[in-house]
Amino acid sequence: MKIEAYLIFLVSVIIAIASIIMPFTHINKKFGVRTKWSMHNKNTWYYSNLMGAIFMLTASGITIFSFFYFPNILKLIFIFSIVIAAILSVTLSYCIYIYEIRK
Repeated sequence: MKIEAYLIFLVSVIIAIASIIMPFTHINKKFGVRTKWSMHNKNTWYYSNLMGAIFMLTASGITIFSFFYFPNILKLIFIFSIVIAAILSVTLSYCIYIYEIRK
């Protein structure tokens, strides 16, 4: 296997570890799902980061699985899964914000 496959594996493990920590952080501007609407209040921050962590952990799991079983398309799977997880995280964060302001 190429060295880039091992680097993708390492980055996936780091993302998985970071995503486990995400739901337990307080509102900040350095770590987590940091959008204008996710920082609206503690509820939007918590649920945005909880769902973002689930999406990112799933994307990391898919990439780690692919490292062992589909090494030929590992780069494609890594990029695709992380991009989809990020889009879902931001979209759901906005939906949570809309729900919170309509309460």
